[in-house]
Amino acid sequence: SIFKHFRSKHRLTQNELAALMGSTQGSVSHVEKDRRLLTVPLAKKFKEVASEMGDEYSLDEIFNEPANDNRLLPIALTTSAFLKDR
Repeated sequence: SIFKHFRSKHRLTQNELAALMGSTQGSVSHVEKDRRLLTVPLAKKFKEVASEMGDEYSLDEIFNEPANDNRLLPIALTTSAFLKDR
């Protein structure tokens, strides 16, 4: 997970990263474990925090990182694919 890589690089706990992003430790944990999809607002906040700490990520990089096979597809992708077949 990009969050976990970033946290490791900057020696941050999930609580610390969550506080910097105005989120919760549970949200960070769930995103790291692919139990929850990363939302656009949280991704933008992560991008902002990373930039403040000297790391630059595009939203494409944040959303298109390699994921576990069991990761859910974003609803927009599954919906558009469904509608395309109709």
